[in-house]
Amino acid sequence: MKIFLAAAHGGNDPGAVANNTTEAIEVKAIVEKAAAILKPHLGAGNFLIVVPHDLDLEAEVDFINRTPGVSVNDICLEINMNSNQGTPGTGTETYYGYPHLADIIQKILVKEIGLADRGVKDGDGFYFNNMTTPGSALVEMGFINNVNDLVIVREKGPKALAKAIANYLGIILPEPTPTPTPTPPNTPPVPGNLKKVVIKGKITTIEINGENLLIN
Repeated sequence: MKIFLAAAHGGNDPGAVANNTTEAIEVKAIVEKAAAILKPHLGAGNFLIVVPHDLDLEAEVDFINRTPGVSVNDICLEINMNSNQGTPGTGTETYYGYPHLADIIQKILVKEIGLADRGVKDGDGFYFNNMTTPGSALVEMGFINNVNDLVIVREKGPKALAKAIANYLGIILPEPTPTPTPTPPNTPPVPGNLKKVVIKGKITTIEINGENLLIN
């Protein structure tokens, strides 16, 4: 199976602009990182193809459809960041061309990223879903104009996307081995203020391990 992964707003299109960044920059980073995580674990018969990000939307779709051997049994995803006017929105949503693909992708993304579940929606109105030959889905990872969404998607989005695609393919990505906490070396107790005292028949006060003792 061929898996096409496209970052939206290629070419000269910045997409949404907010929080000192652009949608094009953010989704390109997500796609590249997700691809690096996923590629070593695809197994025989699966091929991940990252669509060049210098292509505009029509050229992006044309690239997918003209790939040798492409078929309706392959899948393609376009990755976006959402934006809105007024109070920033929040959450992840997926628009389907192929509902089964969108359902799985959305479920894993929501679980792994942890943002609000905005649901799976009919995406037939999107050029990407309408015109690509493989089964498709268009993903809105989170809201670029919401600082909290942006920070979380940057941190968790690539691994979540890789896991979502792997889940669709029936692949379980290995979890990184946690680094064990080093055991501190055994250290001898800190000695108290010990003094050798000669007692000559009178009351004497000495200090042993921080405690004053009265000896008669």
